[in-house]
Amino acid sequence: MDVDLLRPGTVPISPETVLWFEFLLDKELLLKHLQKPNPDPSPVELINKFALAIFESFKNEVKRPEVEGCDPNVLNESNPEAPTKYTKKTVALKILALKVAAYIKWDLIELMTLPFKVQVNILQDLLYFTNNANFIEVPNVRSYDLSSVSKEFLFALLMYHRWLINTCMRRVFCQIPSRLNGEMSPMEENYFCSDENIDKSLAFLNNALTWKDIPLMLSFDSFVTLTENDEDIEHDWKQAHYVSRNEFSAQINYELGCFHFYRENYDVAKAHFQNTMEFYNQIINRIGFANLKMENLDGYLLACKTQPDANNRNLLHAFSVCVANQYMGILNVLVEDNKYREIPLNHRVNLELDIVAAQSSGKFAVARDLLPKIQALNASIINNELISAYNESVSDVKIPALLENSSWDFPEMNIRRNPKLEIRTLEHQLIMNYDPAQIRDLLVKITMKNSNRPISKINLKWELPIPLHSVIASLPRGFLQDYGFVLLAKAKEMTIGKDWPTSIVLLKALETEIKHANSDLPPITKLLKMVGWEILLVEVTHLLEECPAPPIDKLAFANSCKACLETNDSVLPRTEIIEQCVLCLLNLGYWDFFATLDKRLIYFELGKAIANACQDLNKYKGPKKFSKDLWELTLPVFMITPSQSKKTNSGMSLMVSRETPVNNTKTAILSFFSRLRDSTALRVMISLLTKLYNVLRDEASLELNVEYGNLWPAVVSNANSYNIEAVSEVLLQVVDQALKFYPYSIAWLRLIGDINFVEEKYENALNYYLKSLIMCNEYFNIPIRQDDHIYRRMIKSCASLGCYTQAAVLCQFLDEPDYLSAFRFLSEQKSCNDAVDAYYNYFWDTNILEFLIHVHNKKGEFQRRKKAIEIMGLLELNANNNEEILREASNHRKSTFLRALCKQFVY
Repeated sequence: MDVDLLRPGTVPISPETVLWFEFLLDKELLLKHLQKPNPDPSPVELINKFALAIFESFKNEVKRPEVEGCDPNVLNESNPEAPTKYTKKTVALKILALKVAAYIKWDLIELMTLPFKVQVNILQDLLYFTNNANFIEVPNVRSYDLSSVSKEFLFALLMYHRWLINTCMRRVFCQIPSRLNGEMSPMEENYFCSDENIDKSLAFLNNALTWKDIPLMLSFDSFVTLTENDEDIEHDWKQAHYVSRNEFSAQINYELGCFHFYRENYDVAKAHFQNTMEFYNQIINRIGFANLKMENLDGYLLACKTQPDANNRNLLHAFSVCVANQYMGILNVLVEDNKYREIPLNHRVNLELDIVAAQSSGKFAVARDLLPKIQALNASIINNELISAYNESVSDVKIPALLENSSWDFPEMNIRRNPKLEIRTLEHQLIMNYDPAQIRDLLVKITMKNSNRPISKINLKWELPIPLHSVIASLPRGFLQDYGFVLLAKAKEMTIGKDWPTSIVLLKALETEIKHANSDLPPITKLLKMVGWEILLVEVTHLLEECPAPPIDKLAFANSCKACLETNDSVLPRTEIIEQCVLCLLNLGYWDFFATLDKRLIYFELGKAIANACQDLNKYKGPKKFSKDLWELTLPVFMITPSQSKKTNSGMSLMVSRETPVNNTKTAILSFFSRLRDSTALRVMISLLTKLYNVLRDEASLELNVEYGNLWPAVVSNANSYNIEAVSEVLLQVVDQALKFYPYSIAWLRLIGDINFVEEKYENALNYYLKSLIMCNEYFNIPIRQDDHIYRRMIKSCASLGCYTQAAVLCQFLDEPDYLSAFRFLSEQKSCNDAVDAYYNYFWDTNILEFLIHVHNKKGEFQRRKKAIEIMGLLELNANNNEEILREASNHRKSTFLRALCKQFVY
């Protein structure tokens, strides 16, 4: 039986063909089809046909509202495209697809053979119908209070998280091609398989193993087919099937085990696989939720090197497997056999001969030390057998009493000891050790050896900031001074290496040691405060370096930074700590704090100016111009400093470069900009730098477009005294940094494209322009939005690269097609660097096609003329068609052409 879900055309339909609405008229028809021995189409193919029918219905009946540009404020967030209301036809088809998915027991292995978009739609529909018709966009599924959700919605959430880790496992860790089954782009792969989504799904599934109530598995009858009289969607969730705890736990443990196995967390995977085996063997009545093969599970357990039980041990089989696999893992088998002696000795001896032959023949490579290790293991077991045989043979021999009672002690030998060597050994251990307790023991041992070398000279790379070094030097000579120096130096070393936990452990150990000293000496009290600030510095640096950071108590963190900045004690924090605390408060959004802070350091002034601008931006949403404080602080950074000269004895002028306070301030401010993480603060700084660049360049055709640029001053006095190249360099650095943390910001992708365009790096410009179009047009799966600014710059970029046909195609994208430029580009095809007539399929404007025919006829290029005529003769390009058909034809060609450009310039 053929199933044709699309509209019947003029061609006669076979009597056996079933249209989609017949499944609605006859509720038993779908089940009858699925229950056939070999249904054609299969359940998965049927779901795909329903999806195609939904797509056709969606194109013809649902007018999608145009979505505004994504808000770059928030990372990994996009505007949900929930339709205000589905048509009855669409709802009916969605329910039919879900009934088929329920019939195959929600088998993820089967469902994941569908095109990727269809998989996403199936999950979104399942979440939609089980959540009281509330639209949820995948993968932006928020965390719910599971105690308050319905059991059917809990099952839908479980299916989504299972699907996500299976998708990530197959596409990321198993390296299955990302476009397999459904045009999943690398950007979509990064979006769905982000670390945040993976961690969220893993946490959900691990939590699922502890649930008291197992969710019911939705069945075929749980979804009620829609009829023409139904106004509301009411499903029969009571028809769901009960899933036993053993079957539920077996499947979830198996999927978690597979995920961790391909992630190379073999210990975790081994524990999950062992749990899977235990639960699976206890299943009494299987209903189909657990879908795994025992031979696969056995293979995973063997790959995880699970030790076999004593009753199931088969070392001879394992020995044969290792020999067949070019001796991989053979040493572990021989070590095990030395305990149980199951492998015949002649097999082990022949193994040595086989390896010698393999090495001499060069058939395959083996490790150099493999043969000696095998010989040693074989010698061990041979010696044991010889000793046993000897003991058996001499058991009846009587040994004289004299031999048994005589003393055979060897005389003591005086070994000369080298104290210097012992000290150097201890010092080497001290350098290599990062455990506070062991460092303490090593320092005590070195002190007892009366080493003449100071602890600070053991490792020349141990350096402390000047304030800390001064405090350590002022401590009384003794253990605390040495211990404090070593721990502070090692903590700094770990911070530079970005090993934050170890650095915190070292500093807290020193803090505890100082507290135990219980001394009121000013240097010790001062050191205690400074160590506390060093701990705060490491935590803040960790937060800035690994943004978005792990979950933290933002309020407590901010309070610690405020206390550090507000301190009026005689002991002040280091400048680096003050700078990092200011950055931390800015990035956490505590802008009100700076309004009450009255300090004259450059970091406070800069932080206060940025905070004020962020507050204005959030409060007035753009119309109000920014305060000039930040503008006036930033401008001097880019001033061209006059070169200083010095005359030599011979009267020649010599250029001198000095570290002036102005240069130091420049370096500090530029470093400050590069460590901003908050999206609002980044928008403020990027708009300022962009506006400054545009003002200094003063070329309207090469302006950089950015939001809120009009809120900054439009002129700069004495513009020639500023370095525009430095502005461009810093702007590019800040935008690059921002895109690392907010990779889906359309505005910043376009801005970096503009920067490359202005610098005549046209290939890079096209790369970023296309990325921005991918983001705002969903990889060109929706009608392409109009953006003349980007299209004009893409036309110029393609023309500059010699890709004149591509530039001519893009001339059609403008609101008013640029015929003059298109005709000029098409006349220069002799020097064209693109595929020329391969792009003719993307022309839909008949005026350009007519010009193409004229040009090729004039040049005698009859093959290309024929192709242009064929394209112009297509029915969908007929000028008498209605606007909808012409618009659909142009949208299809736009999407296909932009995908082709992406393959060339993006991937």
